[in-house]
Amino acid sequence: AFGGAAADVDAVAAAHGDDVGAWVRAQQALPATYARVYYRLRANARPLSAYYKPAPQTDVCDARARWHAYVFTAADEGDELTVTLDRGRYVLRVRGALRGELTEFIDAVASPPANTSATGTFKLCNVEEGVGARMQLLEMAHVARDASAKCSTRAYRLYVPNPAIDFATGAAARLPPNTLQTVAAGGVVLADITATSRRGQKIVMARTAPCPAGATVDDDGNAFMEHDGAYYKFDRRLVFGKNTIDEPSAAFATAAAAAAAAAA
Repeated sequence: AFGGAAADVDAVAAAHGDDVGAWVRAQQALPATYARVYYRLRANARPLSAYYKPAPQTDVCDARARWHAYVFTAADEGDELTVTLDRGRYVLRVRGALRGELTEFIDAVASPPANTSATGTFKLCNVEEGVGARMQLLEMAHVARDASAKCSTRAYRLYVPNPAIDFATGAAARLPPNTLQTVAAGGVVLADITATSRRGQKIVMARTAPCPAGATVDDDGNAFMEHDGAYYKFDRRLVFGKNTIDEPSAAFATAAAAAAAAAA
């Protein structure tokens, strides 16, 4: 199942015949390759800790930057979500930052806990990433009425799907300046990230139109893209270099020195 392709086998036979030793020597003469390099060029963890702040990271205009179509990520767990109703849209904010304006949210849940409101303040107890993936919320009004209420209290568990990002018309005026890119259908090439079960994860394969001037993130690291009728949220990731014995990376040290200089 993991052997060479037929064309490779034919090429070896044509070059070396039955002389297995010649093939081994030819392989030994090839430049060494590193599993470390292969892995690091494809590893893209989120910089969830302040420890990683000096490390090189993707930006909103980068090719290979990642974006996702769902509102909440695992990084939101434990935070409070505020939901208000404005002109027929449920306005979602996490840590005060606007995340979406939805036509339905908690009101669409089939069997919510008793006395659950469609608006108010909720604790994000558990977040599964992906459009439609299950999340668990705790309405803080229950905590106000019952001091023993917590995420693990069965009677107060509120399960909702992780919604797709949406905004009402004119969202750019309600978001911080330059945090919403509106990109024509052909302006960026987005590909699905298939090595995951999370629906709605995308990677920028190429930009065929310039990134909007001044495009940036808000104070909470949020940025959005409107592309081909859908909205996506920027998913900042670490960028790892090869960093081998032959080619040691100075990127982290350079970034750390720049951060130290900026803080001085």
